[in-house]
Amino acid sequence: MAKRILAFITTLAIWSVAMAQDGLKISPFFEETYGSSPKVSSVTVSGDKIRENGLSLYRSVTVTDAAEGEKIAASVRADGVKAIQKEISYTNGKLYFGFLTLPPNGKLNRYILFLNTFLSGGDKALLIYMEGKASHEKINAMLAKFRQ
Repeated sequence: MAKRILAFITTLAIWSVAMAQDGLKISPFFEETYGSSPKVSSVTVSGDKIRENGLSLYRSVTVTDAAEGEKIAASVRADGVKAIQKEISYTNGKLYFGFLTLPPNGKLNRYILFLNTFLSGGDKALLIYMEGKASHEKINAMLAKFRQ
């Protein structure tokens, strides 16, 4: 019986992570098949490690291919149309940085962060999806630590 309950909870957790960014253009970049490429690294964090910051889910994808970075940027721009708050910057007409606050999913706030360092001489593009009860201001304050 305990094994069935554990299996059910595990399945529910996996399903909720998979459904988190459902309906967004960035969703395909968090699928397992995308993350299996050698030019892609992905991280998913949930649980106590991020709850102290008001989040329930953190997912990131880093790509080391400039063309893939542009594909991600196009999806971020498309999702940006739905954003209720956004901070964006462009370099040579291309999306360099984006911090988007999306409409909530139920009671959970949703955020997308994108950075394309290829446009500034770097070697990667980073996409982060976060959700939880943390406010835009709280997420922005956490990001400010990295901007310094």
